[in-house]
Amino acid sequence: MNTLDFLHRVLPSDGYYCGGLLSPRTGQKDYFSQKFFTSLEDLKDFLSIVSDKGYNSYYAISSFTESGSRKRPNVKRTKLFALDLDVGKENNSYATQRDALAAFKDFMERAGLPKPMVVSSGKGFHIYWVLTRELEYTEWFPIAEGLKATYLAHGLIVDPTVPSDCTQILRAPD
Repeated sequence: MNTLDFLHRVLPSDGYYCGGLLSPRTGQKDYFSQKFFTSLEDLKDFLSIVSDKGYNSYYAISSFTESGSRKRPNVKRTKLFALDLDVGKENNSYATQRDALAAFKDFMERAGLPKPMVVSSGKGFHIYWVLTRELEYTEWFPIAEGLKATYLAHGLIVDPTVPSDCTQILRAPD
């Protein structure tokens, strides 16, 4: 699946879309810069250009009502639930990709959730449950909190900010 097909599959059909890049600064904390787009094609072009220049590129998992703000009150709709399974980090992480996938497979068997889309995020994995309809925040958030509680109750090690943050940015495939 190419980047544009992926974006069409996981993002809502309208609103403003956010893409970003992580720019390293020598001797300082990395700098995150974001831009907003009115089409998925423009978002995909931005992500490709940023990536081709050697930067890490990201997209926000929701669409937004207005350009310029990735804050929760500006979220228009969300079309997925996501998990970030990190590998090799100091906290909330698995030692290897094999460990992360084994733990996730065990979790899925015990939790009885539908099969998700799994995307390599570099060292770890992004897990997506893509919905058949787009949800507004008031519908999305209680389900996201319930899923987060399920992950934690089953002992799955996840980045704790991702499951219930509809403004979350994740690395784009390709």
